[in-house]
Amino acid sequence: MRSFVAFGGNLGYVADTFRAAAERVAKLPQTRIITRSRLFSTTPVGSRSTNPYLNAVAAVATELPADEFLARLHEIEHDFGRRRTGRWGPRTLDLDLLAYGDHISTTPELLLPHPHCWYRRFVLDPWSDIAPGFVLPTLGESVGSLLKRLRQRPLPIAALDDIANAEVTASIAALPEVEPQHDLAGDPAIIFSMSSGGPRERIVNLSMASDPAVYALDVLRAALDEPRPIMDSRELPRQQS
Repeated sequence: MRSFVAFGGNLGYVADTFRAAAERVAKLPQTRIITRSRLFSTTPVGSRSTNPYLNAVAAVATELPADEFLARLHEIEHDFGRRRTGRWGPRTLDLDLLAYGDHISTTPELLLPHPHCWYRRFVLDPWSDIAPGFVLPTLGESVGSLLKRLRQRPLPIAALDDIANAEVTASIAALPEVEPQHDLAGDPAIIFSMSSGGPRERIVNLSMASDPAVYALDVLRAALDEPRPIMDSRELPRQQS
């Protein structure tokens, strides 16, 4: 099964960590790395981390079931010092299973495709580097198309209800790159709501956030970032097919 794994980190020698972690992934049973993106330097999101991140995406062929593959990725994270201390915190290594073929899963333990990948430039830029044509089965849109949406300036956004609109309005005062729309006719890149729109829509649900305005701001900052490629994937070890 062709899968995609996101690599992220901002503590220690991150490029070396990625290299070693990629070797661990390639040694998993019935698993091989097909290709990897360049490394991208990205801006941290949220207030808990100030160091820039490195991000990359690998295409991985695996016969492991999706839940077992994810569990193995978490084991590798832990072995490299990852401790899950909260959202947007600094980390040595973050491994996210972005997609597992065209498989869709909505269980709390396994959400596929990754529910937040579509608005995160630190995911989409490296992903598009190796597989711009891959179509997310939930959204019916390719990685390259989703990235193109986020590159619009100003970035068109919309809110589905008054409460979401108030929270988003409070978040974008310092973001001139954003253009709020009053309806969906203009096909906004990101839609905010106080209720879930389901996995097949480009909707960010603010209702579960402890501070919806801060959450909306974090989403927009992740969407507005301009990742910078800094290293060719050929500098990382590659397993031959």
